[in-house]
Amino acid sequence: MKKLKWMLPCACIALFSLAACSDDASKENQFTNLTPDEHKEKLEQIGLDAISKINPQDHELLLETSDYFIEIADDGDLNIDRNNTAIQAVAQLFKSVTQVCRTSNVGAMSRYANADNDLYAAAQYFGIYTYDPSNHTWTRTDSNNALELHFTFNNQAAIISISKSGNETKVDLFENDGTNYQAMVPEHAVATMQLGNTELCKFNIDMTVNNSTRSADIVCNLNANNYIFQANTHADQTKANCTFSLNVKGEELIKAEASVNGQNMTNDDKINDIINENGKVEDLFNNANAQINIMQEAVIKTSCTDIKGLANALDNLADQYPSWDEQHSQLYIDKQAGLYNQYVTAELYYTDSDNAIAELKMQSHFVDDDYNAYYELDPVITFVSDESTFSLGSYFDDVSFNDLIDSAEALSDQYKEYLQYLIGK
Repeated sequence: MKKLKWMLPCACIALFSLAACSDDASKENQFTNLTPDEHKEKLEQIGLDAISKINPQDHELLLETSDYFIEIADDGDLNIDRNNTAIQAVAQLFKSVTQVCRTSNVGAMSRYANADNDLYAAAQYFGIYTYDPSNHTWTRTDSNNALELHFTFNNQAAIISISKSGNETKVDLFENDGTNYQAMVPEHAVATMQLGNTELCKFNIDMTVNNSTRSADIVCNLNANNYIFQANTHADQTKANCTFSLNVKGEELIKAEASVNGQNMTNDDKINDIINENGKVEDLFNNANAQINIMQEAVIKTSCTDIKGLANALDNLADQYPSWDEQHSQLYIDKQAGLYNQYVTAELYYTDSDNAIAELKMQSHFVDDDYNAYYELDPVITFVSDESTFSLGSYFDDVSFNDLIDSAEALSDQYKEYLQYLIGK
C-alpha cells in the first residue's frame, strides 16, 4: 500500500489537537468541589502513586545489557559496511527500547506504528553475528531465517534475535526530503534479548494491510519484565485511531486514546499532493478526539470540532496581520486565542465523575525579555468549583509539585546509572 507512512500517523493527529468535549451528565463525586489547592494535592498524589509502581531495578539487566551491546556495536568491526542497515537498525532499536523503559513514555511507541521502523528494517536481514572482545570484531555466519547477534555480558551468553513471518506487503515510503523508496513490510516481526536463561525483553509488531480498502492495522507490544508498553493503530480512508498504554505487572498506569475522522486520509493522490505542497494536510481531517487516563483516577479529555475550519481561520488571521509586530500584538494573540477556544476544548476529570473539575483555555500573555516586549499564547486552567483561573505554568509549579518532581528526578537518576555508555556517569 502506497504512502503507508502517512496513513498511520493520521491516528496520532488527535493527540495534538488539544481539544475536549464536555459531558453534561450529572454524576458527581466528593472531589468535584475541591479548592484549587486541594486539587493540587490530589493530582500530585495521583502522580506519586503512578511513579511508586515503577522500579528501575526491574529493568537493570535489560538496560545494562542493551547499553553494552550498543557500545560494542559502535566499536566493533563488523567486517561489513559500517552503514549496514541491519546492524544500525538493531542498535537503534535498543536505543529506543532503553528510552521507552527509562522514561515510561508510551508515546514513544508511536514511532513503531509506521512501516519504516527499526524492527522492520532489521527483520529484512539474515545472518548470525558473534562478537570477539579480544580484538573488537564481529564475525558472520549464514542464516536462512533470522538475524542474531551473540556476545557475552557479565560472564553470561547474550543473544539478540530478530525474525519475521507471515505475508509481506510492498509499500512506498518517503524520506523527509520527499525522496521515494519502497520497502517490504512483514505481517509479523519480533525481537528478543536474552541473557543466560532469562528473556530480558520481547518486542513484537503485527501489521495487517488491505490494499483494496486502503486500510492498515498495527499492534506494537514491548514486554520488559512484565512492564507492557503497547500501541494499537488503525487507519483507513475516513477514520484513524490509536491507543497507547503502559501496564505494570497487571496494573494499568496510563492509557491514551485518540481518533480523527475525515476523507481521503489514505488516498495516494491526495497525500502525494500534500507532500508536493499542492494540497493542505488539514483538508484530510474533520474532527478529532483524545483522552489520557492516569492510574484510572484522572482523565484529560480533548477534542477539536473542525480541524479544517480552525486551520483556515488561523491562516486568514495571519494574512490579515502579516508582520512580526502585528502577530505579536495583544490584538492578534487575543484573536488567535479566541479561535482556539472556539474550535478546541480541553477538560480535566476524575474518573469516578462525569463532571469536569477544570477546563483549559488559551489567552494572551505579555512577555518582556532582554530583546523584545511582545504577546504570546498562554494556556490557562479554570476550576469549576470557584471559577478561579491560573496559567498552567503558575499552577503546576515546582513548589506545589515538589514531591512529584523530586520523585521523577530520582527515578530518572536511577535509570541513568544503568546506561553508562549511552548517557555517561
